[in-house]
Amino acid sequence: MADELNTEYLLVRRGDTFRITLQFTDKITGDVIDITDCIIRFTVKSSVNDLDSAAVIKKDITVHTNPTAGETVLTLTSTDTNLNGKYLYDVQFEDPSVSPKDVFTILSGIIEFSKDITIRTTS
Repeated sequence: MADELNTEYLLVRRGDTFRITLQFTDKITGDVIDITDCIIRFTVKSSVNDLDSAAVIKKDITVHTNPTAGETVLTLTSTDTNLNGKYLYDVQFEDPSVSPKDVFTILSGIIEFSKDITIRTTS
């Protein structure tokens, strides 16, 4: 996996379920990376200086939709996205099958939770 870091701005409506498919490929060869037994970590914080224990969202994905094809889905529930404002996030790839384990930050940026119009959940 190359050391090139992708940066993305994510816009999510407050209280909405949010899903994004992540595809892992080698940036140099373009080959698919088998993510079987790998952990994908998604963390959202108010500040880069916050401890992970203070993160507003923490997801560890260990079950992947198609691991041999390098594919997994990150899902944020409506409870997760019940935030307002801008935060920092990153996605880390961890492969515990090698020693020492490989850890790469593959994506980072700003995630904004914007106000929605409809906030009722019943008629």
